[in-house]
This record gives sequence, structure tokens and C-alpha cells, in this order.
Amino acid sequence: LQAANALDVVLSMGLNVLLLIAALFVPAGNAAHSLAVMCVVLAVAMWACMFTLIAYALYSRFLRKSVRFDFFICHHKKGAGNFARLLKMSLAQRRVFLDSDDLGDLTKLFGHVRSDTRTLLVVCSKEILARPWCMGEVATAHASGVAAVTV
Repeated sequence: LQAANALDVVLSMGLNVLLLIAALFVPAGNAAHSLAVMCVVLAVAMWACMFTLIAYALYSRFLRKSVRFDFFICHHKKGAGNFARLLKMSLAQRRVFLDSDDLGDLTKLFGHVRSDTRTLLVVCSKEILARPWCMGEVATAHASGVAAVTV
């Protein structure tokens, strides 16, 4: 939406300037030629801007990395399991992964953090540093460039 707004502003301003310059055309020697060159340059710049913003919009829509989860809640079940569930419920409008909901294959947890998560939420209970799975999730997020937030 911001790219469309920027494109609209740039093209509207360019069109206004183009019309103002074109209004200055008079049948006098070299001035008309230089004004025509300015109009052509401005029109080419407007088209280049438009195509650049369209290419960026297509890239953002189709080629940017999409993730399955907005948040992955990293927690120690005994120390903060209930809080993690409450946190997931409060983020119900977002896509949240809580490993208690998918205990079928724990070997996929690090893959979810690495490839499917936008932000890792680390619930900092007393026991969090003693759990190898939790530390593995934090290390995977750090190594993969996934944002991590402590709660």
C-alpha cells in the first residue's frame, strides 16, 4: 500500500511538472528544443519510477520469504507452561506456534524456528537456561537471523 501511495505521488507530481513545462512551449528557436528534451527526460524518469515500484511490489508479494508463524513461543513447560498458553491466547489474532500443541515430532522444532518463524518469544522463567531444547531453539534463532524477544 505504501508503494502504491508513493507511486501515485511521484506520477502525479511528474505529470504536473510535465504539463507546466509543456505549457511554456513557444515557437521560438532553441528554447523549444531544450524544453522538449526536459519533458522527455522527465517522462522517462516517471516511467522508470513506475516500473521500479511495480517490480518491488511484485517482489514483495511473491518472492519475499513467507513464514508460517508470526511467533514461536520458547518456554520451559514446568516453569512457564501456563503463562505460555495465556500468551498464545492473547496473541490469538496472529499465527503462533506453541510446541505443546504439536508434540508429534520434536525433531522438527529447530526447523520451525529456522524457516517458519518471524519472531522467537523466549519466556524467561527460572529454568529456561537449564533446558537443552529451549537453548537449542534460541541458538537456532540466533544462527538463522530470526528476531528474538524476551518476555
